[in-house]
Amino acid sequence: MKQIKYIAVILLVVSSQLLLAQKKHESWMITDRDIYVSGETLLAKIYVPQNQQFQMLCLSLSSNDGIPVTSVKLSIENHQASGSLYLPDSLSTGSYLITAYSCHYERQAFFSKEIVVLNRFENQDQELTIERGELEEMTLSESSQISVSGLKSSYKQRENGVFSISLDEALFSELDGEISVIVSEDVPEWKSQYLPLEPDFDKTMLLTEKRGVVIQGEVTNATTGNPVNGATVFLSIPDSIPYFDYYNTDRSGQFFFLLEEFYGSFPMFIQAIKEDETNQLKVNLVENIADEKLKFGTNPVQLSNSINEYLADAISLTTYRKVYQINEYEFAATKQKTGYSFPFYGRVDVQVDPDDYIELSDFNEISKELLSPVRFRNRKGDYSLNIFDRELDDYFTDEPLMLIDGVPVQELRKIANLTSSDIDWIDVVPYQRFYGNQKYDGVLSIFTKDLDGSQIFSSDRILKLEYETLQEAIRLAEQDEQASNMPDFKQVLLWEPELKAERNNQLKFKVSDIKGTFKVQISGRKRNGELAQLVRYFSVTQ
Repeated sequence: MKQIKYIAVILLVVSSQLLLAQKKHESWMITDRDIYVSGETLLAKIYVPQNQQFQMLCLSLSSNDGIPVTSVKLSIENHQASGSLYLPDSLSTGSYLITAYSCHYERQAFFSKEIVVLNRFENQDQELTIERGELEEMTLSESSQISVSGLKSSYKQRENGVFSISLDEALFSELDGEISVIVSEDVPEWKSQYLPLEPDFDKTMLLTEKRGVVIQGEVTNATTGNPVNGATVFLSIPDSIPYFDYYNTDRSGQFFFLLEEFYGSFPMFIQAIKEDETNQLKVNLVENIADEKLKFGTNPVQLSNSINEYLADAISLTTYRKVYQINEYEFAATKQKTGYSFPFYGRVDVQVDPDDYIELSDFNEISKELLSPVRFRNRKGDYSLNIFDRELDDYFTDEPLMLIDGVPVQELRKIANLTSSDIDWIDVVPYQRFYGNQKYDGVLSIFTKDLDGSQIFSSDRILKLEYETLQEAIRLAEQDEQASNMPDFKQVLLWEPELKAERNNQLKFKVSDIKGTFKVQISGRKRNGELAQLVRYFSVTQ
């Protein structure tokens, strides 16, 4: 009997190991460099675990205590993503982690790579001292299935370079998605490091971000801090056709919104209301939570003369680019946010442009003169607003849904002083409208000339923020031929993170004025999860 139990335990262990082996899929990250100066932009290519189906990831910069500094959201295509992170001027000199993780409710970090950042304002008259993370060296065998031809071992400043990448038949047929090619300045003796992670993608998640950006937060009582059950949370993005959504909180006070196919940065309003409790509410966003798994120790490192020279030059180059406001990169505005093709409140019966009439000094006059279905009253500072129900031939008892630039407004005094010159146009819906389980006795929607919700101010219950959604693709900025007499201090000569794979790919780059060593990184991933990579170096002389 004991033998049977013993065999059963062995089988259980073996089957568990096989299951773990089956779940293991390769993930990897490549950055344009390993060493940066505060105020620079980092470029990254990320290979996402192939057994995961989420369609976006978050790329985060954190210090050695696991506290995030900044992050962006990147769209995933073919289990790959690429993007950039701006490294703030305020960063202290030291070791940081660039981490890729799933952006759902239970975040799962799946790859974390070390970078070193130099603050160009620190220790200007002293020798640089750096502490590196106690991490593991990144090693990846070079692939014999990739070959490069035409790449010279040495180039002169401002010389044009042309080279070809060849993939053998087996690799070409096995590739999963595109290949990545990066040409950038490098210090060959500097060894890349990473933090090993074990993500638990099977952990229960309340909401995954398979189709877009999830915004999450909590509604609490501003006095007690307790979560509020039954609050209605509105999310609004001002626009000519505004984006609008709502969420009803449960006893946890939490709310979630999904933004599909939004790219770039937009003004956003998140506000909470609850009958008889609206003024006691507070809205909190849940973002940038410290991750214990990303903590690591550091040790001072002895720097060689060549590395010290590289670091000093890197600081000088960044300072030059800042002083002369040289932009190395630009975002490709090829994707735009998507929302409604018509207002969420439906068909509009009355639309008025105040500029078509004489100037009116406040909204009371505007409603009387231009908006026949609207009854707006001001009785010694006590405001009321009702819309005429054309179906019942009488005024609605309750106030309508009132919007300024697509943002719901609860206080009528916010529109009382609006004049004709403030307003671009006004929509009126004189019918009962339903949006989900929300019922509105008509709609009054005012669009201002600025169309930015500037009439609405932040408070505990209203968050007004510039929100970063999915990052647009970044590319090297076009060179100004007329500025050829200006020094060219580009450290990245070629950035092709999503190059369509061909059996033979020909690529071009132009050498800058920087003398030193440059690295060519070529990578791709097979359908079985294996990474194929080739690295080549060349020098730039005078």
